[in-house]
Amino acid sequence: MPKPAHGEVPRGYLGLGLHPVAVTGGGQGAMVMSVDPDGPGAIGGVLQGDIIVHWNGEAVPSVNALVRTLDHQSIGRSVSLGIRRAGADVEAAVTIATRPRQ
Repeated sequence: MPKPAHGEVPRGYLGLGLHPVAVTGGGQGAMVMSVDPDGPGAIGGVLQGDIIVHWNGEAVPSVNALVRTLDHQSIGRSVSLGIRRAGADVEAAVTIATRPRQ
C-alpha cells in the first residue's frame, strides 16, 4: 500500500480539487464536503455531497483509506471514482492534481 500523501498532495485534499472530506454516517466511503469549481474534481463530475465508495474499482471503507491511496507518483494519473449520489451510483473520471496555490 502506498504511504500517506504529504507535501504537494496534502492530507484531506485528495489532489482532486476537493477540499476536506468526512467519513459518511454509515462508515462506508468518503463524503465530499466541498469541490473547487475550477478543479479536476468538479471538471470530472464530482459534486458536493457525493459519497466516494470506489476508487479504481476498489472499495473505499473510510476517508483515511482514500487519502492513503495517494502519493507523489499519483499526480497526473487518471482515476475512476464510484460515487453514490442521492441513492444512485455514478462514475466519475478525474486526473489527480496538486492543490492549487492560494
